[in-house]
Amino acid sequence: KESFEGFVCDICGEMTVEGYGRPLGDKKVCMPCYEKALHA
Repeated sequence: KESFEGFVCDICGEMTVEGYGRPLGDKKVCMPCYEKALHA
């Protein structure tokens, strides 16, 4: 089975690979949510 470091996006709750996440204030979010937040 595959193993990789990951976390759950604080906005959408999707499992996200560690290297694909971004900090947003005090949250950790996935790229799609990060992009949405930037352009909101």
